[in-house]
Amino acid sequence: MKNFLPLLTSLIIMAGCTSSGNTEPTRLLKNVSIEYLDFANDFRYPGAQLGYTASAPYATVCSYSYTKEIVNKVTGGFKLGTGGSSVNTYVFSANVTDTIVYSGTTVSVYTRPEYSYFSGDQPANPTIYKLNQDGRIMQFTRRDGYQVNYTYNGDLIIEKNPSGDTLRVFYMENHNLVRIIKNYKDNNGVTVSVLETLFEDFDENPNPLKDKYFLVGAYYRSFSKNNFSAITRNYYVKMSNNTLKLLSTSTQTIPVSYDELGYPMFGEFLK
Repeated sequence: MKNFLPLLTSLIIMAGCTSSGNTEPTRLLKNVSIEYLDFANDFRYPGAQLGYTASAPYATVCSYSYTKEIVNKVTGGFKLGTGGSSVNTYVFSANVTDTIVYSGTTVSVYTRPEYSYFSGDQPANPTIYKLNQDGRIMQFTRRDGYQVNYTYNGDLIIEKNPSGDTLRVFYMENHNLVRIIKNYKDNNGVTVSVLETLFEDFDENPNPLKDKYFLVGAYYRSFSKNNFSAITRNYYVKMSNNTLKLLSTSTQTIPVSYDELGYPMFGEFLK
């Protein structure tokens, strides 16, 4: 069944550590079922119509290749569909790959074949992630040069565009990303609606995707020490009296099982 998700070279390796500066998890993921990933909200595909065809639940995966226990290739991404619609649709395919190149705390991701996912996209360019010495994301650069910057203030992470406007606020709790607030504003800069995303039902088990912002679809999971198994999205509109009214809400549950070492079985492990 086909499901469509809405607004959904050389390798330089640092000896003894990952690109994020942290020790690689004990378990190395061989692959991850796409049900545990989030492509629709990935900055790589702004406004793109994404879809996938799954032969069976949890059977469609992104696969990872390693050099010295560091991910250097992802197999699985989105190619241009063959439908007759005037709007481009991109479908998940194992024929799309990401090559990951590390240089200090900068991670560059080259996607091939070169599909254009949005107006102004420059497919030959890499998507670039700049991290700090602790492996936390500091800057994201899209292939067209658009940048998003992150600042940290206690348990808050502020996401801003190059003009200094706040795009989203991330809320951390016990080293896990638990909430994101995005304000939608009119041309006068006045908030007219709010999207609240809640990450829920965390376990106390290690997250093999932590600090792996650059793995396609793993962005939200990469912020957390542990693993969520539910996401709630609340959409509010601002009333004339400046109060917020809940317009819609939805919850998605993602069942997680664990191996004998307590790691979540998002897919298979190499070891």
